[in-house]
Amino acid sequence: MDAPGLFSFPRLNNQNWRFWSFRMEALLRYDNRWYVVHEPAPVPVTDRWDEDDRKANATICLSIDDDQICHVRGATTAAESWERLRRFHEAPHSEVALMQKFSKLRLPEGGNVHEHLAQLDDLFWRMKLSGLGVEDKSKIPMMFVGLPDSYDVVFKALEWIPEAEQTMFQVRIMIVREYDRQQMMKRAEKQEEASTGTSKPAAKCHLCKQAGHKRNQKMFGNFRNSDWRNGLLRDMKDPTKQLLRTDLAVVIADKFPRSKHHYLVLPVEDIDTIYELKPQHASLLEDMKALGVQKVEQLKDGFTLADFRFGFHMGAKLHRLHLHVISQDFVSDRLRKYEQWNGYNTAYFMPFEDILNELKEKGKIARRPKALIDRLLQTPLVCNQCPDRFDSLGGLKSHLDNHWLEKSFKKINIA
Repeated sequence: MDAPGLFSFPRLNNQNWRFWSFRMEALLRYDNRWYVVHEPAPVPVTDRWDEDDRKANATICLSIDDDQICHVRGATTAAESWERLRRFHEAPHSEVALMQKFSKLRLPEGGNVHEHLAQLDDLFWRMKLSGLGVEDKSKIPMMFVGLPDSYDVVFKALEWIPEAEQTMFQVRIMIVREYDRQQMMKRAEKQEEASTGTSKPAAKCHLCKQAGHKRNQKMFGNFRNSDWRNGLLRDMKDPTKQLLRTDLAVVIADKFPRSKHHYLVLPVEDIDTIYELKPQHASLLEDMKALGVQKVEQLKDGFTLADFRFGFHMGAKLHRLHLHVISQDFVSDRLRKYEQWNGYNTAYFMPFEDILNELKEKGKIARRPKALIDRLLQTPLVCNQCPDRFDSLGGLKSHLDNHWLEKSFKKINIA
């Protein structure tokens, strides 16, 4: 049941004092009656004070559940009702009682994670009131204790973030996004079942269209040439698309450029991804980088090496290893999706130097978990040229256009 009035919110119960008191104070401030709660009554009491006090007390009493009435029965002023409720709900709890409550806090599979996190916040707050100060670094692992197994992907993704860089806000976002992803999948399954009248069929191989195996579990045979993932293999062999070529590598233009200049450097050797690289491939990577640099140096439109980044995608889907050589303006009508931006402006885009150093030091490139890849691709939108953040890709693209125009004017003035 919600509280009465213009602003509806849940009534006070034994679990929500922290949030209810915040909203009730805001409501009384909106009605210009909060002063009767936190200021002493004038002597003598004025008619206005008396009227505002009666209305504020009525608002408080009408916004609590039945099991809270015992705390305010007999209170004659709004300040007395408020103080009685505050003393009861902010009373210190024993360490044993709090830890017992924490141990029983469990989110059932499919349960509402927002309600679960609200209860956890309330518990942390009560620990603080009772003198059991828990630092944020200790709260982070505690947040995972009551989560079901389906949230293990979040914990695994967190392991890839240095402990010193982990924050409560960051972990909360990761948990909520995993919950949203699960809910989206459930809705999609229900819609599919409703439209077909059947349960979701078993996944099929996208090559042979048969269920029971994935692409990498089946010999390719004649399917390989028709697979969209092999587009780079076809393009690198097409002389009309080769911008530069050596005995070791080929440079082609990205078919869907995300910036004004976007090129791919592919090795002639059959290497599928960065995760197949071996120690002897270090020199090949350096040759690929040099070929990319050569392409940039051929440009005649004012772009320099300082305007480019060289790197690999953490979860590349196309066959054949390819080094991205991309200008940092990101002014392109081919930049259309949230994930496409994050594919080049988060840790999902792995700088060339990092990959080369890891290969030289460890002899291979450690495979990154899918949970980390998914999290990076859903990172909030942040401009790569200033700290501005955006809720939509359209807003970000307009902002990038302004950056581009500003730089263009500077180049004209310098010239």
